[in-house]
Amino acid sequence: PRKRPLELAPGDVYYADHAITVEEFYELVDDEDCDAELIDGVIVVRSPVSDEHEEVFRWLFSLISTFVEAMRLGVVRGSRTAVRLGRFDSRLPDILFVASRRRKLIGRFDIAGPPDFIAEIVASESGRRRAIAREAEYSALGVPEIWRIDIPRQLLTVLRLANGGGYTPVFQASRGLVKSNKIRGLELRAEWLWMAEEKRPAVISVVQRLMRRAKG
Repeated sequence: PRKRPLELAPGDVYYADHAITVEEFYELVDDEDCDAELIDGVIVVRSPVSDEHEEVFRWLFSLISTFVEAMRLGVVRGSRTAVRLGRFDSRLPDILFVASRRRKLIGRFDIAGPPDFIAEIVASESGRRRAIAREAEYSALGVPEIWRIDIPRQLLTVLRLANGGGYTPVFQASRGLVKSNKIRGLELRAEWLWMAEEKRPAVISVVQRLMRRAKG
């Protein structure tokens, strides 16, 4: 019989008398308003994020999704699309990209395999610890490129998966031009991420410039 969905609030932790599987998790948390992850067989509901986090997320998600759609490169999803890490683990990256040729990985409830690109936005010390811990999980899954955007430190770290496993930092700075290796044609300046909203370049102007450059 189908399990009755749980009623969970931000910050709640729920565990059963056994490690909850991903399939059970999707039945128990059958509510689009519940922002939950499955960690080692335990359901953890995320707490609300800061306005700084949401502002950077809004701008970067809009930029990447608009560019990817315009160039027909694949699919971009936000922080409510899960990535299945294993039988007892499911995570919610801030931003992920799956190339068109790998679109079959996208299921009804999650991405069943490694996205081509993941961005995680850090706005606190605890958020930084979680982001770094997730990088080990993403490495084991085989995610080839991660951007860690650390707002308090104003530091953008770009990690690429090495052939032997584990990530190699290819960019780590507060300023400078950074290019994605997996989203063809995507580039931006790191300092844009820390700018006040009214000073940051408009998404449409950046996308138009990238498209002109990509089309030669």
